[in-house]
Amino acid sequence: MKETKSDRSEKNPQVRTGKNPGEKPKPGKLILRLAIFFLMYIIFRACVENLVTIASLVISQSMPDVIRDFMITGTLEDGLDLTGNWTVIVSGIAFVAAGLMILGKAKEYDSKYTVKKEVSKYFYPLTCAAAVGLSLFINMSVAMSGISAYFSDYTETAATQYSCAFIVGIIVYGFISPVSEELMFRGILYNGLKRLYIPKSAMIMCAAIFAIYHGNGLQGTYGFIISLFLIYSYEFSGQFKTAVLIHMVCNITAYVMNYVYIYLNVTAQAIILGLSLALAGASIYLLYKKDMALKTVQD
Repeated sequence: MKETKSDRSEKNPQVRTGKNPGEKPKPGKLILRLAIFFLMYIIFRACVENLVTIASLVISQSMPDVIRDFMITGTLEDGLDLTGNWTVIVSGIAFVAAGLMILGKAKEYDSKYTVKKEVSKYFYPLTCAAAVGLSLFINMSVAMSGISAYFSDYTETAATQYSCAFIVGIIVYGFISPVSEELMFRGILYNGLKRLYIPKSAMIMCAAIFAIYHGNGLQGTYGFIISLFLIYSYEFSGQFKTAVLIHMVCNITAYVMNYVYIYLNVTAQAIILGLSLALAGASIYLLYKKDMALKTVQD
């Protein structure tokens, strides 16, 4: 009796059928699907942000003075605007909404297209140390060089991010936005591109898109470098939480550094620059040269 394709698939799970998630899809169809997801994420987030902004301006007039002053600045005659705190909070609400919209698809792509691995107890401490060192070195280099003054888009973005209270900025940019962005860029985009290209090519493409997404050359360059390390670590461990953790640590490090930097003299800046480079280099060496991934998790 002739053996069917179905019989071979049952005996050998490596045989790919039309319904197997490992089967390479049609490039045009997948690229279009990823582009739609990306545009939906951007547009939906922008819509939520605008709607909440409009709603805030309208309902603030009926709020107690304490709440109104926290949310709104200006007068009806001169024009109303959101305060720095509320601007950042509204951004956080939009990130949450956009993240929830794509959560299911990101979890599906992660479970289907990323091989889960067990890592040693040293993996995450070393990953965090490497993220701190890398983020601190890049941000300190930019601050010391004064190059940010030549990027008006960056200074405008930074002005918004630091127009709020420290705790508000940490919550939104240190915890909320990293989760939302990782669901899109690594959960969906990277895992989707990996179905068409080898991981190295998908990594570079995803990092480039992440850089463009930031909207200015300075943040884009920083985002590209961090993204390469982040995606490599995600692929290395097979754990989505790795990508989220690195993104959080990098954002928190960069955010805190901008508050601390103004109190440092040139000598202290140089010392921190050297120590951050050493920390990043040593941590990355221990992570990947010593092979901290132990084995593939068996189902």
